[in-house]
Amino acid sequence: DILYIARASSSRIMTIDLDIGSRLPAWATSMGRVLLSHQPEEKLNDMLARVTMIRYTPQTVDSVAKLRTELKRVHQQGYALNDQELEMGLRSLAVPLFNAQGQVQAALNVGVHAGQMSAREMIDRVLPELQKAARELTLLLR
Repeated sequence: DILYIARASSSRIMTIDLDIGSRLPAWATSMGRVLLSHQPEEKLNDMLARVTMIRYTPQTVDSVAKLRTELKRVHQQGYALNDQELEMGLRSLAVPLFNAQGQVQAALNVGVHAGQMSAREMIDRVLPELQKAARELTLLLR
């Protein structure tokens, strides 16, 4: 699972109802995939052996093999995009936060209603800002 330790919300009528202390399955979230993609192979294998794949939406990755492929992509590109895999209408983007040893310590994400912004727009508009914020927060973790 991933655990929310901080959250900033918008003033829109429709919002994502996640509070500090909320838990979600790591494999099904953008933040979780960022964290999983940076795990040592042995630890990742152990974690994935215990995962129960639930099909939350028609877009949900539905096998460990597909998840492994996605985690490799996340690691290579440096971010995770979750496009309505956990909840229809929810699109999220996450990037890693590194500690002084260069290990992923946490993840930072932005979630939007799918009707508000396309996946391409998130990558083009939100990702650069998210990466900038991650660089600034990473300095604080060092």
